[in-house]
Amino acid sequence: MLDVLVCTNLVNYAVAVRGVRNVVHGRALLLYEPRRFERQHVERVSHLPIGIWSLRLVRGLARLGQVRTLYLPHHRFNRRIAAAAADAHSIAYLDDGLDTLRREPRNFELDRITGRPPYFTFRDYGALPGWLQDFQVQPVCGLLDLATVSPRSAMALDGIDHVFFESPGLQPAAVITSFGLDVRRTLVVRHPIAAKRSTIPPDCRTVSGTDFNPEATLLASQGKAFYFGETMALVFALHAGPAARNRVRAQLSAQQLDNLAVLRLRPAEAAGAVQLFGPSD
Repeated sequence: MLDVLVCTNLVNYAVAVRGVRNVVHGRALLLYEPRRFERQHVERVSHLPIGIWSLRLVRGLARLGQVRTLYLPHHRFNRRIAAAAADAHSIAYLDDGLDTLRREPRNFELDRITGRPPYFTFRDYGALPGWLQDFQVQPVCGLLDLATVSPRSAMALDGIDHVFFESPGLQPAAVITSFGLDVRRTLVVRHPIAAKRSTIPPDCRTVSGTDFNPEATLLASQGKAFYFGETMALVFALHAGPAARNRVRAQLSAQQLDNLAVLRLRPAEAAGAVQLFGPSD
């Protein structure tokens, strides 16, 4: 038998290869999303891209009783993964990102949870929402692993004072205009999905978020101002050290802020209709 780990983003991949593989031994098959991150060499772990054939393979192995533990990031998968989950000897979950900190998760069907399955996450969180009481929460790695699990390098920010990470809730143009930021010294990290990009001033500098390592960039920075919406980069900035050396601000709706109450953000600067939030400590 073997373990099967399904990783759809760098967050659950870091938890899988830097955490789970240190506490669970034996052969493993890891399905990954090559458009989201680059795989690493991991002892006794075979990697396959997520696709119809790899999903059929996992379904077949589970049907034959050969899947010891199936590790999933959430419940939003197709019928093959659902069928494999029904036949696997046990189910465990990998931290998928912001859902771990949301009062109400978006990608879980909590009525499907039975027997308090393991939930592997980061050691950095001091508080977690109530819904995770239905799981055996196991902190196995640190948020700092996000800065090193990817081979991509940090981005040089010479001549840049303000950096915006495009994400839900953040309106770069409104913040830049309301606070009178110098667009020549402002950079917008564009979201990889075009439909999720926002309007920005025409003279503002931009870079693709897939061209560098955001977490490594945050770690290497000092004296910069970073702006976020609803994104794991905000969590990393708040918990892994960057907030102590830089100014970290979030622009979130009331609903987003309430659902991420464990982040303990407080009102910071305001200008007109724009309200920014910062760390409480």
